[in-house]
Amino acid sequence: MTILDVQMSSGEKITAESGATVYIKGDIEIKTRTCEGGLLKKLKVTALGSESFIVNNYIAQGDCSIGVTGPPLGDIVRPDIKPGSDFIVQSGSYVASTQGVLLDTKWQGFTKGLFGSEFFMLKAMGQGDLFFNAYGGIMHKQLAASERI
Repeated sequence: MTILDVQMSSGEKITAESGATVYIKGDIEIKTRTCEGGLLKKLKVTALGSESFIVNNYIAQGDCSIGVTGPPLGDIVRPDIKPGSDFIVQSGSYVASTQGVLLDTKWQGFTKGLFGSEFFMLKAMGQGDLFFNAYGGIMHKQLAASERI
């Protein structure tokens, strides 16, 4: 099992899916809340994006660390989310994010949903760090300007 070890200083915050916490070392305030957005957006991310309706905010009260993981037994990856460059990941793969990252769903289209992967994926936007995982190892590939997946 891969565990994300987050080192935090006083005042730093991270949000993680409910049930993702493996350990806490040090003084951390925990605030449980519903995911971001209005009721419809919350229901959409929960029902269509396969993510938890409840999330936990962890706020460091001093130097501390927290270990979090997701349900798939595999690598955890951290892309840097920047304004205008949304990041699409598989539904159910969200582990945690820093303040400023917002989650939504992305319609993949009828053909992809029926014959490919799934109808909806998870879209991360805003600014900050996103942590997600997948089954097994993740291969990193840098695409050239002319390449597409």
